[in-house]
Amino acid sequence: DLHSFPTRRSSDLLSSFVQAGNIVIGVPQELIGKTLTVVTMYGAEVMHQNVTSASVTLDTNLLGKGMYIVRIGSRALKVSL
Repeated sequence: DLHSFPTRRSSDLLSSFVQAGNIVIGVPQELIGKTLTVVTMYGAEVMHQNVTSASVTLDTNLLGKGMYIVRIGSRALKVSL
């Protein structure tokens, strides 16, 4: 019994990289205008902002070391500091 999973193009996914000590989140076009939320692995919201472009820079000075979930709309990405 095979299960079918929806496939997504890489351009539909959130991406991240570190630049100058900050985390830059790559945002698909259809998520621009939505709210980005950063939560701890325990579910506490630590940051939120409106997405206005195809990349969002998160100031890591505002976050402590640890694992976080970045959520925009129905998409999510795990990042580690």
